[in-house]
Amino acid sequence: MARQYPYVLEVCQQSSPIKDENGDWSKPVEEWVVVGKCRDEVGNGRSILTANGIAEIFSALIQMPKCIPTILVESQIRVIDSEGNTRITGRVINFVRSQMHAQLWV
Repeated sequence: MARQYPYVLEVCQQSSPIKDENGDWSKPVEEWVVVGKCRDEVGNGRSILTANGIAEIFSALIQMPKCIPTILVESQIRVIDSEGNTRITGRVINFVRSQMHAQLWV
């Protein structure tokens, strides 16, 4: 039986620099954070009109449950399969929460 959302979606989050007791700033640390389940569809060079009115070509459409947290445009994401392999990685060009599900394009 096919699962609706067989993969895991992760977002790269970067920590803010912190000033230590010597007044030196720490380097930001990047961390991949799981935000939920998903499925992906290859875009085949199609384009989408983004919220700012610019047409951008996308490489993949990611479908997610409606309850997933909002993912900001320009975020780095990756899709991981059940064996831990990276299926897709990229920069979010659009995120939409609709009546039945949420979608993002990379």
